[in-house]
Amino acid sequence: MLTDGRHVACCLDRNGLRPARYVITKDRHITLASEVGVYDYKPEDVVQKGRLKPGEMLAVDTEKGELITPKEIDDRLKARQPYKAWLAEHTKKLCTERDDDPLTLAPLDKATLQVHEKQYQLTFEERDQVLKVLAEAGQEAIGSMGDDIPMPVLST
Repeated sequence: MLTDGRHVACCLDRNGLRPARYVITKDRHITLASEVGVYDYKPEDVVQKGRLKPGEMLAVDTEKGELITPKEIDDRLKARQPYKAWLAEHTKKLCTERDDDPLTLAPLDKATLQVHEKQYQLTFEERDQVLKVLAEAGQEAIGSMGDDIPMPVLST
């Protein structure tokens, strides 16, 4: 949640690990929380309900009494500056004469590779779950960004 005194907004992280659900009632109250039922309202008073998707933001302009949807927020931000024109005008392509050179030197022997891995603190997990995925699929690895230790009640 964030506010500047006029606007109140909530954004969900890119992974959407913690839900953000909202309810708008007839009396123009909006409740946004990760759990359902934090505000006691009657079902017949609900005008709209929904949830934010990963990376989305929802805002309220308290001066105008206006709900600003994720699409409206994106559209307003895009319209503020001519970003597309700036990119077209100022993008520079880098060219090199070394395009035909091999990408790597001779492979390292296993002992030297292990020294380098230890020196740069490259763990098995990092190599297997991050670098391997990046090298094979060209994608960033997806992992938990939260607290992934067991709850004390389940821990020995």
